[in-house]
Amino acid sequence: MTAEKLMADQALHFSKANTQRQVSGIWYPVLETIYQSASPFTVANSRLLFHRSVLMSGSALSPWALVRGAANYAMQVAKYLNCTGVSHDPQLLLQCLREVPLENLLSVPVQGLAFAPAFGPSIDGVVIDPGDPEDLDYTLQVDTINTLNNILLRKDVVAKLSRYDLMVGVVRTESYFSLTSDDSLYGLEADRRTKILREFVRNTYTYHQPEILATIINEYTDWERPVQHPASIRDETLEALGDANTVAPATKTVDLHSQSHRNSYLYVFDYQTKFGDYVQNIPDIIKQFLLFLTVLPQPQKPT
Repeated sequence: MTAEKLMADQALHFSKANTQRQVSGIWYPVLETIYQSASPFTVANSRLLFHRSVLMSGSALSPWALVRGAANYAMQVAKYLNCTGVSHDPQLLLQCLREVPLENLLSVPVQGLAFAPAFGPSIDGVVIDPGDPEDLDYTLQVDTINTLNNILLRKDVVAKLSRYDLMVGVVRTESYFSLTSDDSLYGLEADRRTKILREFVRNTYTYHQPEILATIINEYTDWERPVQHPASIRDETLEALGDANTVAPATKTVDLHSQSHRNSYLYVFDYQTKFGDYVQNIPDIIKQFLLFLTVLPQPQKPT
């Protein structure tokens, strides 16, 4: 946020055209992008800090968009780095952590849950405003999805998001990295598929977990196929995880934004390279998309 304000101030010294800025994010940076868009701190000197947002393979409505129990993970880090002596004072704890070398911070073995991030955005009351504080404890006790809906689907938040043009994009295989290399290469047996989906449901939802799991398996199984091949089960599992974690939340975000009659765009990256590091029959890995995103034109030969 501070960097955005600095850019906005510096741009005024050049030309008005340079005040048209875009903020983009992919995966976890997507969350910061959309939280910034809905934050009151994106307005400085009566002007917007940016004017367009691009969300790639993520949305703040995704189940992994908010960390539950962030304080517990912070204490894990503090304990490993010998900062627990000042844990009673948040300012002293921050000061202690800031004095730790970067390589030590990166080496902390934090134990998180599958499909639930240990690090990421949390409710701070500033960038992420929970609204009515009386409802905060209740929503956190339910699950992350209810908390996100209570925060991001409020009319005032949607109105703030509608100040910007928005582009949202997904790839066809969003959850490729949720599987091990063996699972990706050889496919999944039915019991392995059930174990993965059960873990996802357990760490994402609070109520009706058996019913949700049964519904996912039923909807993402081709019952007309006489034999359930491991490769087919793998593809169906990836589709289920990708839809739940990324595609459905991204689509919902675009639907909400488009109601304000702003410019709303949605794309699906549907390309598969013939050569690469990934299994050929699992298309459109997001890193392939990043290759296209970051490709620069070849330099011109001097004349």
